[in-house]
Amino acid sequence: MEIMHCNINPQMERKSICNPRLGAARRHIEYGDRIFVRIRWGCEVLLELSTDRVRDYSDLLMEIHRQTREQRGLTLLQVRNSTRGWMRESPYMLGGGPSRKGKEEGVVAAHSPAPGRRRMLMPFETH
Repeated sequence: MEIMHCNINPQMERKSICNPRLGAARRHIEYGDRIFVRIRWGCEVLLELSTDRVRDYSDLLMEIHRQTREQRGLTLLQVRNSTRGWMRESPYMLGGGPSRKGKEEGVVAAHSPAPGRRRMLMPFETH
């Protein structure tokens, strides 16, 4: 049996790795910056993305949401801006918002996914 090692921060705390000469205010995204994104769920990589066509962090999050629409659960989001020389790692909830149907009826989707959708298993459900 092969053992898989994975270097994930167990507390899922936010951390930023950057050039010490850059202040926190200078860690931003502009159109044309080369951005690399990785979303991990445990040791599994759910999404790897690279782009230079986002204007800001909210554009990046919309693109991530578009590509992970079918998945749900708490993940680790790693964003690296190679143009400006910084990296950010933080917890990220996939599919955590209300469903489209819930918005129309004023009800927030709680625990069960929509019919026909696969739900991501949480680590405590596998044992």
